[in-house]
Amino acid sequence: MGNFSDVFYTPEGLYAFSRDFFNTALHAIHEFGKIGEKSQGKSYYLTPIGSVAATNISFSLELAFKGLYLFTKNARKQGHKLLKLFTGLPDAVKNDIQMHPLPDGLRNFPVVVFGDNPIFDDKIKFVDGSMEEIIENLRIHDFSFVELRYLFETEGAKPRYYNFAFMTCMVKNTLVTLNDYISHRDAEFLTSSQ
Repeated sequence: MGNFSDVFYTPEGLYAFSRDFFNTALHAIHEFGKIGEKSQGKSYYLTPIGSVAATNISFSLELAFKGLYLFTKNARKQGHKLLKLFTGLPDAVKNDIQMHPLPDGLRNFPVVVFGDNPIFDDKIKFVDGSMEEIIENLRIHDFSFVELRYLFETEGAKPRYYNFAFMTCMVKNTLVTLNDYISHRDAEFLTSSQ
């Protein structure tokens, strides 16, 4: 038996870890919502649970991108920058991620700015799922895993925008795509994406 990394750093292992971090994030979002319902105001975005949910969503997306990269290129991809991980994927894979529709329930997820003066802006939404919009949102969320997991240690943290609707949709679409690829490992369309 190999070491831990050899056993779990496979497309299937990265899928499982990504899925589990995402499920943890969804639980945190559920708790986050309950806090918000009780508060009658916007200050509940200061709670740690929002940062926990965002951190787990970002890490989940990172792992799913790395699983797709490993699957299509048979190589490990390093780093936490979401835009770089996404743009390093073959175009066919990016198009497969993009083609999944945004579930209606996700359209109302909050957009939050974490930091000393958190704000809630319900006007900023994930609108059409175009490739341009995906690239722009990934640019905004590029290093969110690292920045949000250490938010509690940062004195005078700069405001940190986080669009839960976009990021949740990206994780769901990327996990569906990775699972499809794993399930159809020998399908002809996969060889064209390499």
